[in-house]
Amino acid sequence: MNYMEIRASIGLSFVIFLRMVGIFITMPILSIYGMTLYGNNKYLIGISIGIYGLIQSIFQIPMGFLSDFIKRKLIINIGLLLLIIGSIINAITNNIWGFIIGRALQGSGAITSVIMALLSDLVSKKNQTKSMSFIGISFALSFIIAFILNPIIINIFGIKSIFWFVSFLSFVAIIIVIYIVPNPLNKINKFNEFKIKNLYKIFINKKLLKINYNIFSLHAILSSNFISIPIIMNKYFLYKINQWKIYLFILIISFIINFLFTIYFKFKKNFNKIFLLIIIFLFFSEIILFFNKNKIELLLGLQFFFISFTILEVLLSSMIIRKSNKKYKGISMSLYSSSQFLGLAIGGISSSYFFNIKNINLVFIVGVIISFILIIINIKNIYKN
Repeated sequence: MNYMEIRASIGLSFVIFLRMVGIFITMPILSIYGMTLYGNNKYLIGISIGIYGLIQSIFQIPMGFLSDFIKRKLIINIGLLLLIIGSIINAITNNIWGFIIGRALQGSGAITSVIMALLSDLVSKKNQTKSMSFIGISFALSFIIAFILNPIIINIFGIKSIFWFVSFLSFVAIIIVIYIVPNPLNKINKFNEFKIKNLYKIFINKKLLKINYNIFSLHAILSSNFISIPIIMNKYFLYKINQWKIYLFILIISFIINFLFTIYFKFKKNFNKIFLLIIIFLFFSEIILFFNKNKIELLLGLQFFFISFTILEVLLSSMIIRKSNKKYKGISMSLYSSSQFLGLAIGGISSSYFFNIKNINLVFIVGVIISFILIIINIKNIYKN
């Protein structure tokens, strides 16, 4: 990778990291914070939690569309600015409706697809799998770092400080976009040249639909797993104060394997079989988590899950770049990003059904079923290079 590609990969992966930390760090306190606001009830608190993911998944498409006709860096900074405004509203409001509005504004800053489109503009085709490994690692790392920072920030500064912290992270991300991320050299499309049939072709493209279903499923499994894993860890005396050390160790191992895999993978011609093999690995990680009887089995299943998750995140990101419409990358990738966030939302909702059942391990049934369906689909429809 040349100097510009390295700058683009590191800079945009940091933007994704800061963006996703801002998303994940609020998750554990949303219901608790909502209960402190004037006019709250269970229904409105549920809306405040769900509206973010809904708006996020909807707005990925118009933001991705606009980025094909307006400078992508400008769209990214507009999205980050919306996140800042929404977070400030959440920090200062005392009313549940103000909180809902703030959450909706946060969700409207849907820029994941635009970031991926910009990265594909700045990195050559031969190095795109490498650059996507940065994005995959930053996504997985943000999930764990957010859960580590959440109790620390709340204990020192109070619950409202979480939203001020999210605003600060978004401001730092804007600085990175302006001063570190290079400007792409490709020309911007013209609105008057765009035809509706181009959009229709992207929406019904079978290859893109298959990739989007895979990323939807992967993120549904991620969110469903983490409904129960922290509680099961406590059951095995791996208390919250020490869980971050476990997550960090597991992630380091996953990143090392991911890095080695990325280097090794570039010499491999049979992408399809390797992709299917990692999905099978994911399936077995869910089986281990479902049947875990002690902390060794739990940690083994968790390690296997993160190894497969980080590798699949890189492979799917690389696939969507290679298969997306070259002229309208923003639109193609917006559908991919919408699928990610819908997966996170639906995985959490579907798993919450099992959460109140006596055997909390049943939550992993969601992961077992989804990963098994993925195996069936990818046996029948193995992607071509």
